[in-house]
Amino acid sequence: MNQDSAYDQLMAKKKEIRLLGTIQQTLYWDQVTTMPTKAATWRGDQSAFLSGLLHETSTSPEMKQLMADAENEKSNLPDLHPEKVNVAKLKRTMLREQRLDAKFVEKLSRCRINGYHAWEKAKKEKKFELFAGPLAELVELKLEAADRLGYETNPWDTLAQDFEWGVSSKELDRIFTPLQQELTKLVKQLDREPSDHCPKLVGGAYPIEKQKELTKQLVREFGFSEENGYIAESSHPFSITLGPDDFRITTRFMPNDLMSGFMATAHEIGHSLYERGLPKKPIGTPLAEAVSSGIHESQSLFWENRIARSQPFAEKWFSAFSKVFPETFAGKTPAGFFEAINRVKPDFIRVEADEVTYSLHVIIRFEIEKALINDGLSVRELPELWNAKVKDYLGLEVQDIAKGCLQDVHWSEGLFGYFPSYALGHLMSAQFCETMEKDLGPINEMIASNQYPKILEWLNTNIHKKGNILDAPQLMQEITGKQLNEKAFVSYLKKKFLD
Repeated sequence: MNQDSAYDQLMAKKKEIRLLGTIQQTLYWDQVTTMPTKAATWRGDQSAFLSGLLHETSTSPEMKQLMADAENEKSNLPDLHPEKVNVAKLKRTMLREQRLDAKFVEKLSRCRINGYHAWEKAKKEKKFELFAGPLAELVELKLEAADRLGYETNPWDTLAQDFEWGVSSKELDRIFTPLQQELTKLVKQLDREPSDHCPKLVGGAYPIEKQKELTKQLVREFGFSEENGYIAESSHPFSITLGPDDFRITTRFMPNDLMSGFMATAHEIGHSLYERGLPKKPIGTPLAEAVSSGIHESQSLFWENRIARSQPFAEKWFSAFSKVFPETFAGKTPAGFFEAINRVKPDFIRVEADEVTYSLHVIIRFEIEKALINDGLSVRELPELWNAKVKDYLGLEVQDIAKGCLQDVHWSEGLFGYFPSYALGHLMSAQFCETMEKDLGPINEMIASNQYPKILEWLNTNIHKKGNILDAPQLMQEITGKQLNEKAFVSYLKKKFLD
């Protein structure tokens, strides 16, 4: 007879489930970094099998009983006691998972694998029709998932809970409407030609091997240890954690864009530093997991934008870039470098967008997702709506579909509801930074004196080490004393670009 408490048994079971999950994630890592194209069908079968097994294990009668027993064991603890919160959040997730049967989960997993490879091919060949069929199937399956999960207002809100618990499209409209208005005004003020002191960072020839030299320096400076970390390349940069001491990221380099790979690496390191700062135990439970996609993005965007696009960072790194690319930087200045990496100019590509226009890209995707999921927009109509919104919000005419609705990987993997997290990350980061500066002093002064450990310690203490004890709104309130809003972010942008 097992003498361990129900809670301890539940924790052991969650570790087993996490082991299975990281096996599946390792297959995904291989899929997007080194797997040959013709292996996609078998990989789809492997992933579907593991998805079904994970689902069955997570929703088994044994798990239900353990959950009930553990909940009873911890019932007398204070509401915010870590173990009581852990059980409550595990139960919340399990109740959602129970509404999706194993066969459906396997089918969705297989469809995501097929969707990813169809998207890659469609983007490469610039033919939306190659992706339209798989995307339509994914939309249909996600609508079915929303029906199974149930919803009070609309299916999009239900799907978004996987990324931001408690979020609603109504709440996002409340935040995004004034944000879009403020950003549109800023774009009109700031869209101007660069000065003569700016190096040309796009449109030249920047050998990738030389770009990698600079990225290696960045990795060392930001403290991304290669003893338990690894960097590869993929068509869409991402961060993934495959174990307690296995943190991986991917980046991508473009021969005609000097800063693309550099900034993508800074961004993904931010994600990975968050993962490294999370509690190690109990593995596979909320206590050792990130709060939400928005909080995760706030950390990556902090390192990319508040650090790597800051004035003191540009001043420090000017000599390193000048040494590797002397012709590009000849006759230019550190101030010109800062101006160049922060140039505000509407662009077609979200991941290459500046801080001001970036959230407009997100709002475009949010509005299109609502049309697809809530309003019955057909997949065939998607490119036309995309092009219209890009014209309306960014003033651009889409001529290349690979730079239009085929640019992002997310929909090929059925990640409807994720995109708003990027904009929420900007807003969260701005509010966190206000509090950090109250506690530590100006961030720019810390960057100038290489006080990255001090910055990271503050993030670890206030955000990372807390795991997922609090949902994002509660964490924001605890750290900043305010609800999430657009004001701190807009204030930061105005101070940076207009003062």
